[in-house]
Amino acid sequence: MISLGSNLVFSDAGPRKLAKRGCTTLVAFLLLNITRDALPDIAIALAGHADAFDVLGYDMLASDILGFAGFTFLFFAIIKYFQISPLATLLISVVHADRQ
Repeated sequence: MISLGSNLVFSDAGPRKLAKRGCTTLVAFLLLNITRDALPDIAIALAGHADAFDVLGYDMLASDILGFAGFTFLFFAIIKYFQISPLATLLISVVHADRQ
């Protein structure tokens, strides 16, 4: 989280580069979850435990810090692309958090 924040604050990357970082991070998130969760579930299911397929989709898309970081990069790429002020960004986050 510290690396993500410092990257966003101190980097002079434009929206295109931030979007590319976000997409790369989301691909890493999916590949990690496939190798960490989906492949063992498939191996267990092929070994005779068919109920392992019940959690396959959930395990593959389970929440992880890489998914959050990827969507954060994409969010700030949109913020930079439309040149939304920091105050407006703060208000968007406060209003959104209030509705939760």
